[in-house]
Amino acid sequence: MHKVIMLLRHAESVKNIENRFSSNKSLENLTETGKAQSRQFGEQIDCFLKNNHLTIKNIYCADSSRAIQTAEIIASKLDISVVPVDEFKSFSIGHYSGMSESSLAKVAPKFINDLYLYRKGLLNSYDIIYEGSKKNLQEYESDVKKRLLEIVNNSEEENCKIIVMHRSALTATLLDFARNYYKYPIDFYGYVEIEIGTVSLINFSDDNVSFIGVTMDTKVLLDLKI
Repeated sequence: MHKVIMLLRHAESVKNIENRFSSNKSLENLTETGKAQSRQFGEQIDCFLKNNHLTIKNIYCADSSRAIQTAEIIASKLDISVVPVDEFKSFSIGHYSGMSESSLAKVAPKFINDLYLYRKGLLNSYDIIYEGSKKNLQEYESDVKKRLLEIVNNSEEENCKIIVMHRSALTATLLDFARNYYKYPIDFYGYVEIEIGTVSLINFSDDNVSFIGVTMDTKVLLDLKI
């Protein structure tokens, strides 16, 4: 069965304003701007679904305050249920979780320098050491991939899946599809620019998977026909 997978990064949260890494408890709430963004997402997604005759029953999201709040606001517009998923939470950077980048630069300058090089496309994230993290990056990727495939395949009654994720889960997902279908290097984990509230769309069928668009402004959903 043909399905469209919509991957959305959550709206603006307090964490983003303070330029902090995700905390282990993931309790950072949306800002007022983030709530307004989420209402806009709901309107845009509703338009996209109607224009393309797509059916949906649930919206899936990372089990974090900011992702759940984003999903709940969208769900209220679409009249669907919210399903939190633990595997889609941010990758834990161990001892540095919850810290601001400015504070971390004082106590772990090598980590911040490695992060800078990664964001510039010059360093493989597999080579960065995340001290105290319970999972390595490969294990995190595997968990995200397994749970995503379960969601994609769990119902024949809807032909669209909407998932609100954190940047790290989105990166893992996009790189996995790129490896499987676009010859992206298996042993490299590169940086993908994913701004708050951007959306990626994937055509998903039994015999073909292709990107419709990657990290697009959600405004494109208003007129997009697939």
